[in-house]
Amino acid sequence: MTLKDDFRAYLESRGLHGDEVRVEVINNFLDELYKEGLPMLISVPDAACLLGVSRKTGYEMAKKGQLPIVKLPNNRIKVNTRRFLEIFDEGDD
Repeated sequence: MTLKDDFRAYLESRGLHGDEVRVEVINNFLDELYKEGLPMLISVPDAACLLGVSRKTGYEMAKKGQLPIVKLPNNRIKVNTRRFLEIFDEGDD
């Protein structure tokens, strides 16, 4: 099961769909994941899903420097999970 599947299941379990997703819901989901231990890196599509944008938009954001990416061999990129989550923490101020 991917992070995207986990997130969809989380939303469905709370009866939420599409536009009803808010930062608070995402933060609660991420808090639950913290208990299980997050990986150091997540995929761009998983980060895009958490932001509520398309996979394509996620990759565009990565290219523009709007996501904290880590470049890996073979032209692969991943998102630094800790720095990505800081995006949500900035909204709490």
